[in-house]
Amino acid sequence: APLCQSCTAKREAFKEYRNEFTQDAPDDLESLGKVARPPGYIGFIYADGNNTGEWTKQLSSVKQYKDFAEGLNALVQSAVREALKKYPPRRYKEGGEIEPHEKLLVGGDDLMVVVAGDAALSGAMDITTAFQAGAPGVLQRVKLKTEKPLTLATGVVLAHASFPMAAFYKLAKQLCRSAKRCCAEAGYQEGALDFMVVTAAGSSDLKIVRDEVLTQHSFVFSHGPREVRLTQRPYTLTEARKLLEHTQRFERANFPRSQLQFLYEGLFHSQVEAIYRWGKVAGRVGKEHYQAMKGFYDAFGDGQGGFPPWRQDRNPSGGSFTSALGDLVEIYPFVPNAGKGGNDA
Repeated sequence: APLCQSCTAKREAFKEYRNEFTQDAPDDLESLGKVARPPGYIGFIYADGNNTGEWTKQLSSVKQYKDFAEGLNALVQSAVREALKKYPPRRYKEGGEIEPHEKLLVGGDDLMVVVAGDAALSGAMDITTAFQAGAPGVLQRVKLKTEKPLTLATGVVLAHASFPMAAFYKLAKQLCRSAKRCCAEAGYQEGALDFMVVTAAGSSDLKIVRDEVLTQHSFVFSHGPREVRLTQRPYTLTEARKLLEHTQRFERANFPRSQLQFLYEGLFHSQVEAIYRWGKVAGRVGKEHYQAMKGFYDAFGDGQGGFPPWRQDRNPSGGSFTSALGDLVEIYPFVPNAGKGGNDA
C-alpha cells in the first residue's frame, strides 16, 4: 500500500536503527518462529505503567516533568534491554543467526516487544521486575515520595507466527487492561501479568473467551448455579513467578505430558471429574511427580484442605471456585525446556 512522506521517513529511520544496532534482528515473524521452542510460536508482550498520570499531577515545574519523562523513558529501555540479554542469538537450521526478539516500541512508560515463544513469559516477568526495581530511582530524581511503588501491567499473547499482528495487538491490550485491574485490586503494591495462549483464529476477544470457555459454561456436566472459573489469571508479579517456578518443577520432574492432558481435559468436564482425575493421577505417578502436584496445590489451593485442583474463594454471595491447573498446562510448552523429553509411558 502507498505510504505518506511521514510514514516513509519513519520506516527508513527504523531500518537505519535496525542496521546499526540490531544486525541480527529477525526479518519477519516467521523468522522469529523458526528459532522458537516449540517451533512456530511467538509471544507478543504489551506493557504500560500504572497510574503514571497520578504521578505527573504531583510535578510542579518544567524541569521536574523533563526529568521524570527522561527517567521513565530510560528505565523502560533499560528494563527491556537487560531482560532480553538473557536470550542470545539463535542459529537457523539453514545457517546464520538471529536475535529471538524484536522491539516494536519501547519508550515513555509503555512497550511492545515480540519474542520467541519460549522467552515470552519469563521475559515479560523480567521486564516487569526490572521496571519495578528501577522505579524508586526515577521518583527520587524528581523528589517524589517512594512509599508507594511505580509498577507495570503486562499482557502476553502466545500464538503461531502466522497469527495476524492486529489481533496480537488487540488481545495484548486487553490483557494489559486486565493486569491493570489486578494491580488496582492489590493497591498498586506490585506489577501484574495476564496471558493468553491462542489456539483458534477466532480468539480475538478476551472477555468472550474468559466468560464462555473458561467458566462453568464449558462444562460437559454442570452443577447448577455455581460460579466456576477454570483459571486464576490475571496474576500479580509474585504469583506469576510462583506459577512459572511450579511449571518448571513439573518439567524437572519429567512429568508425563499425557497425564497433564488428562488432568486438563477433566477441568472442562465437571468439577467432580476434575477432582477424580487429580486423585487418580496422584495415585499412579511416581513420588517426584506426586510431590510436584502437591507443591502446586499447596501454592494455588485454598489452604483449607479443599479438593484439588479447585480453590474456593469466599464472597458475599456464597463462594466461587477457581483453578490454576489449566494455566500451568497451557504455559508448559513455553517454559524453557518444558515439555522436552517428557515421559509419556
